[in-house]
Amino acid sequence: MKERSHAEDQADLQARSDKRGHAPSAEMKGPGGAGERGPTGAGAENTRDLEDTRDPLPAHTEMESALARAEARAAELEDRWLRLAADFENFRKRAAREERQAAARSADTALTAVIRVVDDLERAVEAAREKPATAESLREGLELVLAHARAALADRGVEVVNPLGARFDPAEHEAVLRNPGGEPNTVTRVIAHGYRRGGRVIRPAQVEVGG
Repeated sequence: MKERSHAEDQADLQARSDKRGHAPSAEMKGPGGAGERGPTGAGAENTRDLEDTRDPLPAHTEMESALARAEARAAELEDRWLRLAADFENFRKRAAREERQAAARSADTALTAVIRVVDDLERAVEAAREKPATAESLREGLELVLAHARAALADRGVEVVNPLGARFDPAEHEAVLRNPGGEPNTVTRVIAHGYRRGGRVIRPAQVEVGG
């Protein structure tokens, strides 16, 4: 039997080791000896580069997604705020317009009452021109005008105050004359009636006070 040389034995051993995947290469040995292996050279650097760049990519994508959601939410809130501000401005303008219209209608109503009194006075003057007016007819015409004016005031809740004989009240009466012979602190004559509406004095009565 032919003897195998030492080189052939080494080649056969290397072949069997390669089949099992455990080739005793010096490049695969770690710094600790024959049992330790690890990537070296350019392969090791590429592996480290992949490990360094693999994890940050998902975090960066998630951050961009969160930022996009925040920007969309901010835009939505801004749109809501602008709509609310516009609605409030429209409400303010509408309320101011309605207030002006209500004040104008109230003024028109008051003026209409005055116009009716003017109409009565004009008719009385016209009647006096057509035929000589007696004192009686003139008095009747004036009383009619006065009744219409008082009715117009009453329709608007205005109350005529006639304090004759009442105790003098500075909150409702204005003393313009004094009667030394009259009962002290008492209204002895009414110079001009007072007017009150809703419990509030519109104009105090001008009176003469005794004492």
